Amino acid sequence: MKYKTLPLLAFTASAALCAFAVSTPASAQVSRLYFAGYLGLSTFNDQAFSETSTNTSGDIELDNAGSFAGALGLRLSRDTRMEAEFSYRKADISGADVGGTGNIDMGGKISSKFGFISLYHDFNYPRWKMQPFIGGGLGLVFHDASIIDPSGTTLTTSDSSTGFAYHLGGGLKYRMSPELAVTGGYRYIGTGDMDIASYQIDYSSHEFRLGVEWDLPYGKSKPYRR
Repeated sequence: MKYKTLPLLAFTASAALCAFAVSTPASAQVSRLYFAGYLGLSTFNDQAFSETSTNTSGDIELDNAGSFAGALGLRLSRDTRMEAEFSYRKADISGADVGGTGNIDMGGKISSKFGFISLYHDFNYPRWKMQPFIGGGLGLVFHDASIIDPSGTTLTTSDSSTGFAYHLGGGLKYRMSPELAVTGGYRYIGTGDMDIASYQIDYSSHEFRLGVEWDLPYGKSKPYRR
């Protein structure tokens, strides 16, 4: 099965954010504490699976999926911040390549809830409005999956799974005012194998996100400095 390429919309949004990187000093954030909201697009490679009752293995194909997230952030310094994040996405299963038998029209869905503790580093350039950032996080994922084999009931099942998760990525932040910033970024999300009844399924994704950071009224009397 071929890899699903990133839709033009995500690329265009990222390019538009980059266009704001002009030689004007950025407004300083005014609070240690902030709230962030994100909308994203998750894209997937084919996910390897094995099924023990029939000794079947192959690859499951997942459609692109929208995602949303909310996070509470704490600035540890001018350059370093921490976020506690909850996010959700639901990906439809559009088919499978079963080893030795070829493609089958498998259906179903995988709903995933992630909880991350993340650490980010912001690169502050005094002459830029745009701030590059990098970061990563560790956490847990809670999957609810249903798998439907239209050719019979042998491979049809539903179950839930909990496991370890991590993410790595980066992006750009544009501060519109001392209290408000918009962000655009990419991150890779990986997890341990999902144990769904008699299935073991890989799960990883490439996520492209747009977000908003809003400073909360905590220590807001003057701009936060090192």
